[in-house]
Amino acid sequence: MRRMVFYILVVLLVVGTPGVIWGAFELGQVWRVHSVERLKARAGNLEEQKSALEARIADLRSRIGELQSAKAIQSGEVEKLRQLLAQLQGRINQLQDKVAFYRNILDPDKAYRDASVRDFRVRPAEGKGRDYSYSFRLIQGVAKKDPVRGYARVVVAYLNGKGEEEVRFFPEGSKYRKRGMDAEFRYFQNFQGRIELPEGASPIRATVQLYDRNSLGELLSQAHDWEKLVQGKEKEDGDDSQKT
Repeated sequence: MRRMVFYILVVLLVVGTPGVIWGAFELGQVWRVHSVERLKARAGNLEEQKSALEARIADLRSRIGELQSAKAIQSGEVEKLRQLLAQLQGRINQLQDKVAFYRNILDPDKAYRDASVRDFRVRPAEGKGRDYSYSFRLIQGVAKKDPVRGYARVVVAYLNGKGEEEVRFFPEGSKYRKRGMDAEFRYFQNFQGRIELPEGASPIRATVQLYDRNSLGELLSQAHDWEKLVQGKEKEDGDDSQKT
């Protein structure tokens, strides 16, 4: 009797396990498709908002032309319309940035990347010295199933007073990979920090690096020209970045 019960349990285990595994796989596939569709819908909605604002701006420009009379100018009507026009144009610029951001996430050429850098900015910090603030966004390839988990850091290469190249790691102490900024995200995560360089340093490039949390293997190393970063002229997708 006991042997018969044992055989029955073995059969149930062998038959049931593949079904459970297959069910979990199908559930994961459905979740991923749903997430991608939601991102596409968001991008489409932003496009519609942008088109509506552009149409309103065209209408306002037409009204300003009609109101170009001495009486209208004296009443301040034209100035009010111009202010509203400027506000709407600013809103369009913001929407364009958002549309570009979601398009970047959905870009099929980047779908299988572990991560890429976007919106990397470096600005001089207040006060004296060679201090700067930085910010950037890491974006995960949309086809990736699991969230990114790791450590991020910024490596700044500069020339010292003798013309020799040196490097510093930020945040402080992140020369050791585990002391970098915690990265854990699905689709994207924002990062920011401060860069402090010695007197007489001439920065030449800044590199964003990302390492896997468990293996500490390199997931990303994307270099950017310093002058372009400071001037805000660096390409958004960083496809022509150098590997370091």
